[in-house]
Amino acid sequence: MRWKAFGFVMLFLWNISTKKSFGCEAPNSIDKTIYHANCNLKTPAIFHIEKVVSRDENGNLSYPVNVGEKILYFDITGRNEGEEVHNLLLDLQLQQYVGYGERNCKWKTLPLSPFLKNINPGIGITVPHGDVALPIKFSLHGFGPIICLLSDWGFYALNILIKDGFEKVSTPLGCLRVEFQIRK
Repeated sequence: MRWKAFGFVMLFLWNISTKKSFGCEAPNSIDKTIYHANCNLKTPAIFHIEKVVSRDENGNLSYPVNVGEKILYFDITGRNEGEEVHNLLLDLQLQQYVGYGERNCKWKTLPLSPFLKNINPGIGITVPHGDVALPIKFSLHGFGPIICLLSDWGFYALNILIKDGFEKVSTPLGCLRVEFQIRK
């Protein structure tokens, strides 16, 4: 059953990725730089993000984001106004900016949520109270078929729910939206 669902998702993604964004201007100037914003949560956020940059495997600034690499590196700086967190986990939602003409362009959520839950950001450190710098590493191993369907030089967004993985029912610590352009 799960493989049928995966096949449906892949077909849907192929359909979306083959649509061109004719006349779509880059939202929030993401053709030049990463855009980020803190999302609203039902409960007050404990994490507040101030800056997001993408880097290559050598630590150099890298933009557009290169999904041809096996690991994506993001440096996220912000503030943890709560207790220290020992097991940071992320739930991701991937969106693509598509349309025909400027008025018809919009963000479409790609149906990948079941595959993007409880992602380990690869930081391997306890996140202390106060100002924090998080060197996030997203491994792309196992996502090859999905990455092949993404549009080269396309515009994408990640809605990132930040949570404490030690809690059985985790209250979100923060929420971040990151919009970016990719290259392969």
